[in-house]
Amino acid sequence: MMNKTILISIIATFVLLLAGMFGFFYFYTDTFVDRGGEQREGAGGFFSNLFPFGDSGGADIQRDDTRLDSNEEDLSGIPAPALRKVTSAHTSGAVIFVEEGEETIRYVERGTGHIYEASTNSLRNERILNTTIPRVREVLWLPDGSGLYFRYLEEGETITTFFARIEETEEGENELVGSFLPQDIVELSLAPDGEEIFYMTRNESGARGVIADVDGRNGREIFESPLREWHAFWSSPTSIFLVSRPSYLGTGIYASLNSGNGSFSSLGGGGSGFSILPNTEATSEERLFLASQNRGERVSLSVLGEDGERALPLRTLAEKCVWSEIEKSVAYCGVPTSFPEGNYPDDWYQGEISFIDSIWKVNTEAQSAELISLVSNEAGESLDAINLTLSPSEKYLLFKNKQNGSLWSLRLVEEDTPQIENLEEEDE
Repeated sequence: MMNKTILISIIATFVLLLAGMFGFFYFYTDTFVDRGGEQREGAGGFFSNLFPFGDSGGADIQRDDTRLDSNEEDLSGIPAPALRKVTSAHTSGAVIFVEEGEETIRYVERGTGHIYEASTNSLRNERILNTTIPRVREVLWLPDGSGLYFRYLEEGETITTFFARIEETEEGENELVGSFLPQDIVELSLAPDGEEIFYMTRNESGARGVIADVDGRNGREIFESPLREWHAFWSSPTSIFLVSRPSYLGTGIYASLNSGNGSFSSLGGGGSGFSILPNTEATSEERLFLASQNRGERVSLSVLGEDGERALPLRTLAEKCVWSEIEKSVAYCGVPTSFPEGNYPDDWYQGEISFIDSIWKVNTEAQSAELISLVSNEAGESLDAINLTLSPSEKYLLFKNKQNGSLWSLRLVEEDTPQIENLEEEDE
């Protein structure tokens, strides 16, 4: 059970949220927007709107004994361009990690659940696993690419989460070895070291948060709240940040949760459409967040730190950014060339508005921004960047196009070519 201090903090937070008019109008709507902002439409109540598939059947996990290399074309000798469409297929989740000295991409194809591996240096892109898990809507990867969480609906209502590690058989092929986590997990976040998870479920009285091993075992409840709508970011070893779901209908709030003792601290809030992205070194004592919110009819991006809020010279949403782990004050963002008139971020979440992005590098300390790539121009198609991920060396940026789910990589650093400077001159 929570101690009295935690309960008081949560009740105070609840009052703030009601004052912001989030309340009934938003929490009990039949629309759910998942991580990355893609609309999920379907019948059957809340869980259908979390991962609706267009049918009510569950995902049958099957093993395909067809050899993986039977129809694969060897493209390992062809260098990858700076901007590369890794796959045109709709993807559920991707990771970029180091394998045998090379930064490597792994991703899951949404329709089949097949796992692919792609090189960052060449056009090599091959299926590495025969297991079929159809209709997977979300995948979260361990940082080293060795395991992943498949998330899908079972029989139309139940959110199922399956954790599996990729292991090699005696025959030299890969297989999935794993187990199911508790049902109806509505929010899932990995610890920075990939050793534990924080997940949230709902009940009639609100929400509960649990920390467990990566496979879901040894879970311990550390959090209860009368609020049912939280996004979770386990961004630093001891701090889990919680933010109310963004909407133009009301103001938002954010808080921190100590992963060790479960202490809860309300950190404040923002205006309409408020959302945050915590820095990887942020704690409840040393705050550093990107924040987006509506200011009048404009969407603004700012940095929240110990010295208060400072405006940044870009207009974008916080969830279209990723923090650098090498340079603490640096982030990379997908930045729309324009913001059509609308209610943000709701209209974007629901697919009523799409963006045409460029990639920018923002320095929160200097309050400056630098154009990295006109990716939509270079690709010859509209790219609305979500799920941004940096490679360990931060030489590559991986992102998904919200419009069709395709996966892209952008080389940020050229050893001999001053790519950034040339792009800036071209933009001028």
